[in-house]
Amino acid sequence: MLAAQAVLDSAMTSPLSALLSIISSGVHTLESTYSQHGSNFPTLDDPYKPDVLEQDPAVVEATRLVVAAAAQLIAAVRLPENTIREYAPSMYTSSSMLFVLETNVPDILHEAGPEVGRLHQLL
Repeated sequence: MLAAQAVLDSAMTSPLSALLSIISSGVHTLESTYSQHGSNFPTLDDPYKPDVLEQDPAVVEATRLVVAAAAQLIAAVRLPENTIREYAPSMYTSSSMLFVLETNVPDILHEAGPEVGRLHQLL
C-alpha cells in the first residue's frame, strides 16, 4: 500500500502515468521477489502449479495493485461502448462453462495431450 500511495502522492501530471507507475512498480516487486527465491514469475505458457510464493505478503499486495491499476487503466483509455460490447455477452459464460463441464471437455483435452492442435481434431 505504501508504494502505491507514494506513486499517487508524487507530482504526477497525469492519472494515466500514475497508473502506469503503479503497474511498473508492482511488476518490479513481483519479479524481484521471485528472483530472490531463485525462480521466475510464471508465464501463461507454463501450466499452473500452486506456488508458496503466491501467499507471500509482498506478492499478494503487488498482485492486487497491478490488477487494480490495470483494470483502471483499461477503463480510462477504452471507449465506453467497447466496454459494453466486451461485457454484454458475459451472460453466456456460466452456461458455456456448464456445457464444458458436462461434456467432459477438460478430460478430453487432458487425454489428448499437447499434440492436439485444434479442438475439431478431437470431434
